[in-house]
Amino acid sequence: MATATATTVYKGKVTHRSWPQLPPELVRTIATYYLLDVSRTSYCPQTWDSREAWHHRMVYTALRDASDLERHMMSICPQWHLALQNHLFWNQAIALIDPTDALGNHQFIAPKGSSQQSTPIKISPFQHFHNITRVSCFVCRINAPNSTLGLANAKRLSRHPYFLTIPLCREHDRRPVSYCGLCLRVAPVYEPSLVAAHLSAAAQHEHIIAIVENDDKDSFPNVEATCRACRTEWLWKRAQDTPGDREAIGGNRFEPQDWEARNAVDSYIDLAEGSIGDVLTVAREKLWLRKNTRLEFMMKMLKKTNRVDSEGLEGLERYYNENEEEEDPESDISEDDIELLQIEESHVKDMALGDWARARILDGHWISPADTWYQHIVNGYKDWVPAVHPCPWTCEPMSPVEDDGEDDEDAEVTIGEDGEKQHPLPATLRSTIPPTFALCEQAFSAHQRQLKEILVPPMKNLVRKIVIECQTPGMTSGPWRGGEDPAIRAAKMSMEDVLRELRNEEGI
Repeated sequence: MATATATTVYKGKVTHRSWPQLPPELVRTIATYYLLDVSRTSYCPQTWDSREAWHHRMVYTALRDASDLERHMMSICPQWHLALQNHLFWNQAIALIDPTDALGNHQFIAPKGSSQQSTPIKISPFQHFHNITRVSCFVCRINAPNSTLGLANAKRLSRHPYFLTIPLCREHDRRPVSYCGLCLRVAPVYEPSLVAAHLSAAAQHEHIIAIVENDDKDSFPNVEATCRACRTEWLWKRAQDTPGDREAIGGNRFEPQDWEARNAVDSYIDLAEGSIGDVLTVAREKLWLRKNTRLEFMMKMLKKTNRVDSEGLEGLERYYNENEEEEDPESDISEDDIELLQIEESHVKDMALGDWARARILDGHWISPADTWYQHIVNGYKDWVPAVHPCPWTCEPMSPVEDDGEDDEDAEVTIGEDGEKQHPLPATLRSTIPPTFALCEQAFSAHQRQLKEILVPPMKNLVRKIVIECQTPGMTSGPWRGGEDPAIRAAKMSMEDVLRELRNEEGI
């Protein structure tokens, strides 16, 4: 009789074993590589990147990785949960959160229904770590990792954007604005004697951390307070993906050229005033105004005029001397001057937008900023049409290879076959509309006013011409004859007829 030989079947395509049946050693190896990958890719606030805060960073990352391992690996199946309870990671996490082993006696429990002489049972490292973190304040343990502060002192639970739920002690639960809701860094607390002895150092340290109540609920919901480092980090994260935003806020050093943008950035970083969206909106508007309008030049002219009106020519000379001595005259602006500058700039900004709109109209680009903002274009057609010069004989013919020696984008022109410049200029077509809705609405109003100022006088002349021709018998003007009702004649004219009359008769 033939005997059946036992064959060893390994994990693979020929086996019927499932993932819960993997050996515990292999499951722990998988978790080790998972933790290595998580430690490289997970987020850690830049607050803990300094060399002095390295121990705080280790506690923060240990709590973060423990939460991630429990939520994503130990929840796969009960077998994996049981195998990962003895992973060496939990021993390291226990040593970080309880370095003095103050709660080490809680890892032994007495068996149920046993006498006093029975041997205590040692729970798994995961259970011991879970018991510690469940009753310890996360904020205290991260900010004081070398002491026992916060151990077994948690009273309430609170929400956190990265840990989901964290236990807090009574002090931090009552005063949520005393710590940063993102990195969990606490505001420095000094004794009266130390503050009196080292007042400048204490004030400087408190200014560096700058934990202030959070007003930006859109960027940081359910966060009561933020620190300076987190505000700086997240402002740069929002701006770094767009080249225009990076230039608007002055790069990673946060030094924009415009005084109002610089004031908005500094107020948000130091005092948490406004939101990230508000800061970027102001910075985008000021950058666009600086690049596309003559706002800066007009503001300088206004300052010179005010100096001359108040102090005469001597004040103008002092103005030039002050600008030569200071690299950036607007670097130090007091709070009293900010309101005055905002009032002056609001009036000058209307003039600058009107000048920008008038230049576009006179160059032949009549598309409204509102049409560009809402993308009111016809499919298959360009959003601009070539402009025809009303008096081409007044222009000198230019060669297509002619170069005036200037390396400027505004000087770039396109020469047609007849030797004339083609309008609108490429620089006008490449220019962008205002980046925000509020500024674009102001530009649209300025465009309407300038278009009215430019077209209303020749349109009045055209209407007067039509009335005179219709009232004069026997007068012939193209297809029109005298003695006709002016209203009927005007109703029969198409847009092309109106433009032709304006170009031929009024030079538009």
